[in-house]
Amino acid sequence: MTTMQRWELSAFGSENLSLVSVPRPVPGADEVLVEVEAVSLNFRDSLIMDNRLGWRAPSGWSTEGKIASGAGRR
Repeated sequence: MTTMQRWELSAFGSENLSLVSVPRPVPGADEVLVEVEAVSLNFRDSLIMDNRLGWRAPSGWSTEGKIASGAGRR
């Protein structure tokens, strides 16, 4: 099985941020897998990491990459 690396936040707080190896997901029929080439982390992302927004939200909204596999691959 092919693996990939990703940053994972296991609990709130920057001390819980770690780079982990995980199995590479296989996209479903209407999905694509994006190979991320660049991501920007902004002040909003630090608020999420430290639970200062009061709710859990996805981080890394500014992401650049290419479609690696899936329905949109040509």
